[in-house]
Amino acid sequence: MMLPCKPFCKTCQQALCLLAIVLLSSFQVLASTPSATSFTSGRNEPEALLKWKASLSKHNQSLLHSWVVANETCHWEGVTSSKSRSIVHLDLSSHSLRGTLHSLNFSSLPNLLTLDLGNNLLSGTIPFNICSLSKLTILILSNNKLSGNIPSDIGLLNSLSVCDLGANFLSGVIPPEIGNLKSLSWFALYEKNLKRIISTTMGSLRNLTNLYLHENKLSGSIPTEIGNLRLLNELDMSSNSLNGTIPASIGNLTNLSIIYLYENELFGSIPQEIGKLRNLSDLGLSRNILTCFIPVSIGNLSNLFNLYLYENNFTSFIPEEIGSLDSLNEFDLSFNNLTENKLSGTVPTSIGNTTKLTELGIFENNFTGHLLEHLCHNGSLKKLVVHDNHFEGPILKSLKSCTSLVRVRLERNHVVGTLSESFGIHPHSTYINLSDNNLHGKVLPKWGRCGNLTSLQMVRNNISGQIPLELRKAINLCLLDLSSNRLVGEIPKELGKLTSLFKLELSGNQLSSYIPTEIGILSNIAFLSLGANSLIGSIPRELGDCKKLLLLNLSFNGFLEGVLPEIGKLVYLKRS
Repeated sequence: MMLPCKPFCKTCQQALCLLAIVLLSSFQVLASTPSATSFTSGRNEPEALLKWKASLSKHNQSLLHSWVVANETCHWEGVTSSKSRSIVHLDLSSHSLRGTLHSLNFSSLPNLLTLDLGNNLLSGTIPFNICSLSKLTILILSNNKLSGNIPSDIGLLNSLSVCDLGANFLSGVIPPEIGNLKSLSWFALYEKNLKRIISTTMGSLRNLTNLYLHENKLSGSIPTEIGNLRLLNELDMSSNSLNGTIPASIGNLTNLSIIYLYENELFGSIPQEIGKLRNLSDLGLSRNILTCFIPVSIGNLSNLFNLYLYENNFTSFIPEEIGSLDSLNEFDLSFNNLTENKLSGTVPTSIGNTTKLTELGIFENNFTGHLLEHLCHNGSLKKLVVHDNHFEGPILKSLKSCTSLVRVRLERNHVVGTLSESFGIHPHSTYINLSDNNLHGKVLPKWGRCGNLTSLQMVRNNISGQIPLELRKAINLCLLDLSSNRLVGEIPKELGKLTSLFKLELSGNQLSSYIPTEIGILSNIAFLSLGANSLIGSIPRELGDCKKLLLLNLSFNGFLEGVLPEIGKLVYLKRS
């Protein structure tokens, strides 16, 4: 399954957007006219900062060496002053500051517009008198070690447009007074211990474009008032304990590009109104208790790039309208079996129309019928994960020319076909599992040219012929499992060159002759199973060099000698 995490590009996008807001604010500050207060407070401002500097750790004194009375504050590290020499911008983000905010006299900084102390090591609580910064537009205290409750007086900062308090150790509730911040466009309270419900007053933030409340302990339902935030572009409430249904009012948020509600306890169906969000690029609803059907209106989301619905309780079929999602890149509907119900029926052929699809995950359901023939017709498919279904019929011949493949999992289905007709050289492949199907033919020598391959499993098929010598070139192979087939001939000594092998399973075939002594070169081997073949001769002493062996199965062969003393030196080997 795809990881339920936010893409790296999203984090970059958030940072760039926030940076743009900060830079715009700085420009406006420098261009602004000085107020009367500027002249009366000019003397107190440097004194307030010097007093705070003195309270910080000794290491920080050298970092802020420019903070001395002899220098104008406009030359102080991280400080920007207006034309009247009043401090309007304080940016000490990523300065490894250690200390608290309690020695910083906020009332002495009446003209401060930007306070950015993010990504430091500040501790203690957020002081209540932070509300003295009545002109503040940007407040960034994220990625520190701040604790305690969020002061309700923060709701008095009427000019605030950016408030980022994420990644601290804050607890308690989100104060409902946040709803008073009518100018707020960016609000982040992620990775905390915040509990209880999301206040309905959040619906008053009509200028909000970005809302991040992920990775808390929030409970209760998503308030219907969320539909009032019509300018919202990104909404992330993932990894909480939210329950109830997804409100239909979410369809009002037509500017949304990202919705992450995964890892909650949401139930009911996905509202049809989701189809109104035509700007949506990422929809993450995985790991909830969502039931019923996937709405056909989802086919309206022509800009949708990633769709994650795995680990829910969906039943019925995949709607044909999914094929209208021309921009779809990743689609994961896997593991919808938290109850006895699973998605069933055939996979609509229209999915073959999603020409930009790179990842398809629909494993552990009850899908039937044939696999879609044209999934890789444009050469972009990287991950095909459809194991544990009831697919039948021929394996996809289009996979042969799909050089983009990285991960293929078809195990535990009923597909048939010949390996040579369905697979070619896949230079990027790292993982191939075709076990428990009805495949036949020979192990392909060309797979030795898959230099990135780490795992190759084809257990319980009808594969015949010999193990090709060319597999020795797949030097990154860690797991090779060809057990329970109809392989014949010798075990190639060239397998000794696969020094990364952790597991080698060849049992249940018709292999003959001797165990090659080169097996002893496999210094990382932990699981070696050669049982139920027709091997003869003596057990090679070199097996004693496989110091990491945990399991060794040589049973049901025709060896002339018993267990060697060297085997007794394998201290990790499990005795039965």
